[in-house]
Amino acid sequence: MFDETAPIGEIIDQNIAKNKRVPEGTEIELTVSKGTQFVTLPPLTDSMGVPITPEHYKAFLVENGLEVVIEYVNSNNTPSGQIDHLSHELVVMVDREKVKSITIFVAK
Repeated sequence: MFDETAPIGEIIDQNIAKNKRVPEGTEIELTVSKGTQFVTLPPLTDSMGVPITPEHYKAFLVENGLEVVIEYVNSNNTPSGQIDHLSHELVVMVDREKVKSITIFVAK
């Protein structure tokens, strides 16, 4: 279940009242947050114009519940090792219900 306030992995509901004692072996159903449904893809540079490393960009996406694929591409405009582009537009909201994975294209 997506939840705009609970981070990924946090228990947000259960079928047994909080602090209620139950016999050992009782099955308890938990609802675990998937985090926010929408994730905004940030720009490829920080506020000072410094390129964000592929590793940091990947970490951001993973922390926000997206799978990441990194592909290396030839580029005439982007220095080697920097992100050239993504599989999705930058600074747009991605619906995690529809988009499961983002590809980061890194210049060779």
